[in-house]
Amino acid sequence: MRHLLSLLAALGILGVFGGPAGRLVAGMFLDKVDVQMTEADGTARHAVFGPHAPYPAWILLPPEAAIVSGGVFDNTPTQGGGGALDLAVSGDGQALVTAWAARLTAAGFTVQRRTDPSDPLFDIEAGLMAEHPATGRRLQLLLRSDGLTRLAQVSFWEPHPGRK
Repeated sequence: MRHLLSLLAALGILGVFGGPAGRLVAGMFLDKVDVQMTEADGTARHAVFGPHAPYPAWILLPPEAAIVSGGVFDNTPTQGGGGALDLAVSGDGQALVTAWAARLTAAGFTVQRRTDPSDPLFDIEAGLMAEHPATGRRLQLLLRSDGLTRLAQVSFWEPHPGRK
């Protein structure tokens, strides 16, 4: 929490003194920011960053989700869309993981608990992988804690339209 408050204070200073740059950075953490970028191969890409980015309904965010940060990338001519987000988690987070797995299963996803011997090295307490066989959509959820804060990190991908 201390890190989040420090970040918000820095964003406030940028917002007051930084003009457009400060508004851009603050928007990434407080609202949403549209970004146009060019990939290394020259492909133009559009993304929206921030807690109010248009996260797809199929990732089945909990209604009470407290989005800390994240972003959504649109499809390109050669790649599908995707994105990632961080959710603030209260309690131990196990209820969140269990409920999310149940929602995904009910929506037709194949869900597996993720375990890796290296997880403790990366502060990963729990995780799951989910794939929707009919659409090729995939989601990964990692529950992480640094001892002070607990986050659910969600990554999601979908195939390019026309490819599955």
